[in-house]
Amino acid sequence: MQVASTTSSPVKPSSSSGSSDIAKLQKQLRELTEELKGVVSSDMDAKAKQEKAKLLQAQIQMVQAQITAIQRAQQQEQQLSQVAVSYTHLRAHETSLH
Repeated sequence: MQVASTTSSPVKPSSSSGSSDIAKLQKQLRELTEELKGVVSSDMDAKAKQEKAKLLQAQIQMVQAQITAIQRAQQQEQQLSQVAVSYTHLRAHETSLH
């Protein structure tokens, strides 16, 4: 028996679309989770259930990793922008003192 798979395409982290990418990935995560629940209660034979569940769990982990990567990229961008603003602010004070 062949097990059908739902493929997930990777989403590249980007600050401008990060939130919408996360929302899409969260939706995909919910769908995969529901599909996994459906496998448990399905009438497939035990081996097919196990293979399908294993595939779905791997996809769920991949989507979770993508969400984490986007969140980390957003945090890094936020930290870099704060450092840049702080440095500019300090330089402004330094030049006004001379």
